[in-house]
Amino acid sequence: MSSDLSPQNEHFIENAVASGLFPSRQAALDAAVETLRTNCDAPQPIPAEHLPLVEEGLEALNEGRGVPWDPENVKQRLRQRLGSQSRADGT
Repeated sequence: MSSDLSPQNEHFIENAVASGLFPSRQAALDAAVETLRTNCDAPQPIPAEHLPLVEEGLEALNEGRGVPWDPENVKQRLRQRLGSQSRADGT
């Protein structure tokens, strides 16, 4: 299988192999693809243990019990929760 790289990327791969960072061109390309897979923003499957909560949330939305997204409100609620946890822990 061939891989068409830009001259800049080809040069980068060659330097990475020449410097000993990778044992071969193929190893460098495999590492690049693995990094892309790891950092890709592709949707991840919902873990099975979370599905009931997702279904509950969707049901609430369908019944009109949704709450509009308000980042400032979320921050305020989290700060309050952290404050009450700190007081309960004595910290």
